Amino acid sequence: MDELGEEGRRMNDDAAVSDDDSPIERDWVTRFDELDDAGKRNSREGYALHDKMRRQRKVIWRLAQPRAKGGDGRGWHRGHRPARCGACAMAHH
Repeated sequence: MDELGEEGRRMNDDAAVSDDDSPIERDWVTRFDELDDAGKRNSREGYALHDKMRRQRKVIWRLAQPRAKGGDGRGWHRGHRPARCGACAMAHH
């Protein structure tokens, strides 16, 4: 069973095709920062964004794994993966 849902699968498919820095990811981080600055990080929208970013970090991490472990075999140096994963992780701290 796929825990990512439709949006996570779509982003996973996009990442597998282009695996580049996603404008959607940047929009999520920017919006989360806006909510945080407004004192609304614990709002329904804040929790939803946090969940999306958490799921995306997992997608990025999975893709970065060796093929033998279910990844694409391209490692962490593909598509700005460390920065993308870090941006999604830092937004919720």
